[in-house]
Amino acid sequence: MRISDPQRTHIGILLFCILLQGTLALIFALTLRYELKTSGLDGMAYEQIMHNLIHGKGFYTSVDPPFIPQHWLGIHFSPILFLLVPFYWLFPHIETFLVIGSAALALAAWPIYLTARTILADSFQALIIALLYLINPFVFNAIVWDFHEIDFAPLCIAWMLWAVVHKKRYTLLALSAVLFSIKEHYGLAIAGFGLLWAWEWRETKLGMWIAANGLAIMCFIFFVAIPYFNPTGAPMMMNSASPVDRFSWITSMAGIQEHAWPLLLAALAYAGHLLLPFMLLPLVAFMWLLPGIADLTVNVLAQTPMMRSPLSYHSAPLIPILLIALCVALKALFRGRGRITSNDALLPIVVLMVSYSYLQLALPFSESGNTWEFTSPRLSYTPEDRRALDTIHAMIPADSIVSAQHNVLPHLRPQYAMYPFPDKFADSSLIVLHLHFPYTNALTIFGTPFGSLGDRYFAKVEGLFANPAWGIVLADHRWVVLKKNAPDAVNARKEATEALAQARQEYNRAHEKVMGPPS
Repeated sequence: MRISDPQRTHIGILLFCILLQGTLALIFALTLRYELKTSGLDGMAYEQIMHNLIHGKGFYTSVDPPFIPQHWLGIHFSPILFLLVPFYWLFPHIETFLVIGSAALALAAWPIYLTARTILADSFQALIIALLYLINPFVFNAIVWDFHEIDFAPLCIAWMLWAVVHKKRYTLLALSAVLFSIKEHYGLAIAGFGLLWAWEWRETKLGMWIAANGLAIMCFIFFVAIPYFNPTGAPMMMNSASPVDRFSWITSMAGIQEHAWPLLLAALAYAGHLLLPFMLLPLVAFMWLLPGIADLTVNVLAQTPMMRSPLSYHSAPLIPILLIALCVALKALFRGRGRITSNDALLPIVVLMVSYSYLQLALPFSESGNTWEFTSPRLSYTPEDRRALDTIHAMIPADSIVSAQHNVLPHLRPQYAMYPFPDKFADSSLIVLHLHFPYTNALTIFGTPFGSLGDRYFAKVEGLFANPAWGIVLADHRWVVLKKNAPDAVNARKEATEALAQARQEYNRAHEKVMGPPS
């Protein structure tokens, strides 16, 4: 097919914006990492399973509950992570995951552009649709908040939507297998794709066959595969102490009923975040929203609000679906009808999305309302942190058991058994802390830096310092290492005690700023 000059220009603009968005998101993610504001429950979990697999210790991690070495497929069914092994083998760093994740998220704009161009028959409008994806805060923040396997889902789903629009049966089936490998609940999304195919192409048998297989394989994953790999015999996310958390709705309908009204209000607010920037138009093409049923169900029914937040990564796979539904709605409502055209309808949507993205991205990253409290881009450790980490790495023997603060874990070399402090610290031979509270306007950002412990964190550390069984073998620029049954290093206890007091003051100031002075 011959590409016209305007199309060539639009493609060039899009490719530049894909590169720009991926680079900016990666810079923010690296800044967050080197400011020690990421959590070991994410970064270290992925690095640990790669390290253990390469070294013949299985696809195991120990940083997730119940904090024992356990097979990753018993936590999340994400065999797609096996594809990352050669990349990690060549470049054994968490940064490798961040580069891959930012690239995968940004590249989804390309199939979105191709699909929108087919539906709208307008290259410029398709470019606008693809750019709306790149500036969407649900997409941008997906990589800022560390790497996750779900980073591959928008790209896969976008190509699946392309396959539906272009009636590519075998491409859809092949990509369905890929989607199955990304996350355990995506069988529900494949069922939605099957129903969409049946609706769009009137191929009821094929569509229902895809839908039935999607549901059947999802049930197999949830009730056979994950329990087989999980040491508790049940999927972790269905075995949560929280009554409506992630996937517990599958087995706990009573929990959903108990939290019905809060969940309904949260769902309405979540729908507003997703749909209002598009003026609710995707609802006109309701059938095209069916592939989003998996992520919508999981996120809406989750008790934890982070799964509905524009700051988190859980909703990024919904954005390609909303945008293609928007294209179908624009074609149905405005193309060739009356004075209002699809160009006219796109203009307020662009204004709304730019405004929404400013509120969720530019404003939170500005000095006045900085959610992550970025200062300036940082692409490496400070010299002090680099020196301390080099010393710490030299102190940790291979195959030792290490307990480390949540935001410290991703900066240590992976071991077979590592735990987020204070979990299992009594079973560890070394404890690594960084006695600095990096926030001034928040107490925690999704579990970092001290988890949800707050004051109890400091009480735990004070108890450790008073315990003669633990010697403080390093205190360097607020980095502290304790070793079981070891003598203190010279002046280390004094420096560590001063650093702890300083961190406590920083935390108290933030607590008073956020919660108000104590009554």
